[in-house]
Amino acid sequence: MTDYAATRRAFRLEVPERFNWAFDTFDAWARDPGKLALLWVSPDGQPRRFTCAEMAERSRRFANVLAGLGVGPGEGVLVVLPRVPAWWEILLGCLRGLAVSVPGTTLITPKDIQYRLAVSEASTVVT
Repeated sequence: MTDYAATRRAFRLEVPERFNWAFDTFDAWARDPGKLALLWVSPDGQPRRFTCAEMAERSRRFANVLAGLGVGPGEGVLVVLPRVPAWWEILLGCLRGLAVSVPGTTLITPKDIQYRLAVSEASTVVT
């Protein structure tokens, strides 16, 4: 690129009418059974590798749980978990289920949780 202004003027972003990152991108990565998605280190220093295929499968299970609970498209899911792999799988599962993840830290107080639930109108909480 030699002329930024011209490149910027000519740039067109092709956005599909329907796009879901979990299906359209992550599942494509998951077709490679060895593709690394997450390298997590436990509190005691033990590393654990998670492949895209593993995380895709686990996130599908969570999306099915949401569907079983009646969580519909656009509904909020407040996720209050420590830094664990399940946090990532749950967020990916929310995408699959067309739910809106509302991430929260384990340091939030009951008052904070009440506020987030009120503002986000989340129908479900995962702790």
